[in-house]
Amino acid sequence: MKSLRGKMLLAILTPVLILLATMAVIIHLQLDRSINSMVNDSASKVVEQSANVLSEFINGIMKEVQLFAERVVVRNALKTGEWKDLIETDLKARLATRPYYEMFFIVYPDGNAPTTLGNVVNVADRDYFTKIMKQNYNLVVSDAFVSKATGKNIFVVAAAVKDETGKTIGIFAATVLSETISNVLQGSRLTKGTLAWACDSAGTIIADTAGQYTMKLNIKEASKMGLNDLERAASKILSGESGYFKVKMPDGSINLNFYAPIQTVKGWALGVAIPEKEIMADANRLLTIILIMFVALAVIVALVIFFVSGTISKPIKTLADRALVFGKGDLTVRFEAKGR
Repeated sequence: MKSLRGKMLLAILTPVLILLATMAVIIHLQLDRSINSMVNDSASKVVEQSANVLSEFINGIMKEVQLFAERVVVRNALKTGEWKDLIETDLKARLATRPYYEMFFIVYPDGNAPTTLGNVVNVADRDYFTKIMKQNYNLVVSDAFVSKATGKNIFVVAAAVKDETGKTIGIFAATVLSETISNVLQGSRLTKGTLAWACDSAGTIIADTAGQYTMKLNIKEASKMGLNDLERAASKILSGESGYFKVKMPDGSINLNFYAPIQTVKGWALGVAIPEKEIMADANRLLTIILIMFVALAVIVALVIFFVSGTISKPIKTLADRALVFGKGDLTVRFEAKGR
């Protein structure tokens, strides 16, 4: 009886277990594929939308700086050399209502630049000065740097100031606080551990939602911080492409990194890094529930087989014993068939 019961358990339970294991693998693969596809589509759209929002934000600043550069009072200050009223009265009052700026300043052809911070600096060696005064650019957005005056992370938006004939006579510029970009980036977070960041054309992270990499990491040299995969993708990120890639973090975890260009400024990009474990958390929970159900089903099948095999094997054992007695010549043995 035990032999028959064991054979029935082996014959029926084994294929059931194989079937359940196969179903679990198929479900896991399908879940993984479906969730990754869904996350990729959703994250890519969010990153592109966030890049557009940031692009519009910077574009608004650029237009505002251009409007300042076209004002008559700015033009007159550059023509006459009298800038105190413009800086002290006009621009300081306007600066007070615009918290995203660090300061305003105008630049004379010799590079001298009076600012709303109360000092006069010389910016003749700056890239935006060269582009506007010597290469006839109308508007320039600089890469980010640390302000010598305040120690804050900033970038410059500079516009050419022209006279009535269209000749460039100077520059009107504003330094924009990078922290304002961090505020815009907050809308790009898809999970609790999501890190959104923006970089300039040099590859420097100018803002991130955690403040972890701002002005500390250049994606072209990311291997210095153990982010080799990010460094390998840097050229694509800075070339204006969109896409995603996986990054192995120094602690061994995996992040999915999505990126898109900030169209307003050439070479600038926005990125979103999402921990893979957070993406797959719901899928893993669902898979765990399914596995528990499969194990419970296997146990139930085993119990059913165990008890059913007993009802089958017991009469067979009785029949076999009587057949042996009959075989020894006892013709009085009765063979009864009971059950269904």
